[in-house]
Amino acid sequence: MTVKFGDLDLSNPQGAATLYRRIVQAARGVCDMSDDSPWALAAEHGCFKKAVADAVTKVGEPQLIAVYNAKNNQPLPFTLATAQIR
Repeated sequence: MTVKFGDLDLSNPQGAATLYRRIVQAARGVCDMSDDSPWALAAEHGCFKKAVADAVTKVGEPQLIAVYNAKNNQPLPFTLATAQIR
């Protein structure tokens, strides 16, 4: 599923939080198994967590990663890039 975010400014917390909500909503739709069995619930939860983490990682914006990390027990790492001049 594609989540569009061209209308958002991901350099600010509000834009990142809006994108996070969109990602969560999309992940719920993709991972819904509509089954109440314990196995299905566990699989759905695993699918949801992976879908959200993968989407946030793919976007890679620091503010979005910060929103994700504030809402999840297992934070994603921040990758800081620096320019090296040789």
